[in-house]
Amino acid sequence: MSANGYSDASGHLNARGYLKVARVPFLLLPVTLVLIGASASAYAGEFDLLHTSLALVGMVLLTASVNAINEYSDWKKGIDEETNPTKFSGGSKAIINSEIEPRSALVFGLITLFVSFLIGVYFVYLYGWTMLPLILVGGVLIVGYTDVFARVGLGEISAGLGLGALPVVGTGFVQSGSVAPVVLAASVPCLFMTFNLLLLNEFPDLKADRLGGRTNIITLTGERVAKYVYVVFCLLCASAVILFSVLGPFPLRSLLVLAGFALLYRPVVSCLRNEEITETVLGRNVGWIIVTNVLLAVSLFEVF
Repeated sequence: MSANGYSDASGHLNARGYLKVARVPFLLLPVTLVLIGASASAYAGEFDLLHTSLALVGMVLLTASVNAINEYSDWKKGIDEETNPTKFSGGSKAIINSEIEPRSALVFGLITLFVSFLIGVYFVYLYGWTMLPLILVGGVLIVGYTDVFARVGLGEISAGLGLGALPVVGTGFVQSGSVAPVVLAASVPCLFMTFNLLLLNEFPDLKADRLGGRTNIITLTGERVAKYVYVVFCLLCASAVILFSVLGPFPLRSLLVLAGFALLYRPVVSCLRNEEITETVLGRNVGWIIVTNVLLAVSLFEVF
């Protein structure tokens, strides 16, 4: 290890630090969201492999950027020093454990943000200014999450929109320059699930978030009410899938997506009983979201 404590001669430690602040396991979420957007577009008769691939790269880089910038911000505010990390919450501790320099984490976040922005510029060039509002809204929601929305009680809805609904809508848009109704419908359950992903992951970090000046649903309403909010959003997600499958625009086979909701038993029971949100509960919640996203993408995919 070098004198600054951040890398060894081979750079292996530093490379691991970059991977940790990017939160690589969490990058599976944007992959599933792009798959949903592409599958919904294919169901509507629109699909472009190159554009889907570019959307996938852009979303993965954008999510990695948000994770790295959030890690830097939490380190700067002292939040990560107060957390007890789980596999799903509490940050990676990469900066605190001297696995990466704070400045390097920030630069990494800005570079990945810039590359994803360039991909967005390409689509603006391709489809004109109609693409720009989508990029701007998504950029504001995602980039502003850490230091703006998460401090004024809007972090969960910001994540639900910016990291849940808009990736689906954006992927649908880049197929042809328009958004099919089935793509908009597919973005709705994704909004609810990503909202719940952040909400449940905030429980173990509640004390640290308060010390760091963050305001979320839990601090605004209290833990018991926030757990009820989680359950309500689970019900809203299921209702959206049922409604869109029975009345359209989803095919009726999309009702099979509800099989993924079996993973919700433990999280929902824990919330209704006002029990501690354990790592097992967090894991089941993440599993529900990933499995449900994949099932939704599969149910919509249609070769034409």
